[in-house]
Amino acid sequence: MPDVLTVQLNGDKISISAKQGTNINVWQGNPSYDKVPVEIFARDTAFHLFQQFGRTEGKFVIQLFDSTDLLDEKIINIMPGTPLLVSESKHTEAATLAPGGMLKFLRAVLQCR
Repeated sequence: MPDVLTVQLNGDKISISAKQGTNINVWQGNPSYDKVPVEIFARDTAFHLFQQFGRTEGKFVIQLFDSTDLLDEKIINIMPGTPLLVSESKHTEAATLAPGGMLKFLRAVLQCR
């Protein structure tokens, strides 16, 4: 098979990039008729495996298709006990005013010292 699919794993976040094709299927374990894959209709995507499959480890199969023709396939394996970062920090704007009740709280804390 030509190498047209790139897969990277960072914690439980999987990044998938394809040079061509129409859809990508991500399977937990081996592909099977009794399972339903996560279907992606884009060439470049990223998502957390935890959000799609729950807390899981083991084998994941990523397949790239052009209509019904398999173009490329990658397999990743998350070993049991591997620590995984399952969330991301988000930067927020700095507050211009103290939240309601915060000054009253700080005064009470300072008086207790």
